Amino acid sequence: MGNREDWKEIEQSIEQSDNEKAKKYRGLNIIEMLDRVIQRATTQTIDGWKALKIILKIMVVAVVIWVVFQFYVFLKITISNLQNSHEINVESNIETSQYAKVALTSQDTDEEENGKYYFQLEKFPQIQFTSIKFFGSEYNDLEDNLHQYLFQQWEDPDKNKFHIIQSKTKDDLLIYETYLEIDTYEELLEGTEAIIRYLQYAEEWNKENGKIIDIWQQKEGQFVMPLQAKIYLKKGENKLLLYHERFQTADEIRQEAKLLYQQFQNETEK
Repeated sequence: MGNREDWKEIEQSIEQSDNEKAKKYRGLNIIEMLDRVIQRATTQTIDGWKALKIILKIMVVAVVIWVVFQFYVFLKITISNLQNSHEINVESNIETSQYAKVALTSQDTDEEENGKYYFQLEKFPQIQFTSIKFFGSEYNDLEDNLHQYLFQQWEDPDKNKFHIIQSKTKDDLLIYETYLEIDTYEELLEGTEAIIRYLQYAEEWNKENGKIIDIWQQKEGQFVMPLQAKIYLKKGENKLLLYHERFQTADEIRQEAKLLYQQFQNETEK
């Protein structure tokens, strides 16, 4: 083969090779690019779902942990309250709330120490009362028994005008209330003065018997006997609770009566 023919064959071979390479690369570029895009998109979608699933799992675990923690706190508080309820000292609780020394005479309780406790005033044993304990709660009828004794001993020209409510609760605790029915403003003034006289009598009785109810914060002219809502005025179906908290004075009770009467009058006129 001559040189010319050899070069011609070489040139044809190179040209053919270049054409094949060009065709190859042109085809491969498009296909590979599409494949890479699809693969990348598919991979990202799969990773996104995986991430979302992981986040959801974390959220579920977090919620479960929070619920368990809240239940643990609630259970701990409940157990603590139950433990404390068994430790309540009925006698101490009464003395703290009523500012009076009491003496336990007997009790009728179960293994949990729930039930009835029978007391008397330490400085005045004639006044006896009952206390009922149910786990962390305690309630008694000291105020009603005290009011009953004092009202029965009180001597006043208007005493026979009072109505008496006397009954027993389902737990056999005493309910003892006294009230005056009023309609006119004059009856309001008269009834208010009668209640003030009774409260003054109760305070004098307390002092004469060595301060059975002993509150050191009490100032001259203040009423501290636990007779709130036990003696009151009544206008129709409305109660006028003139003495409703300790440390009230006679003038404050008079002012309270006038305000309550005016309030009821305004409501009636509407």
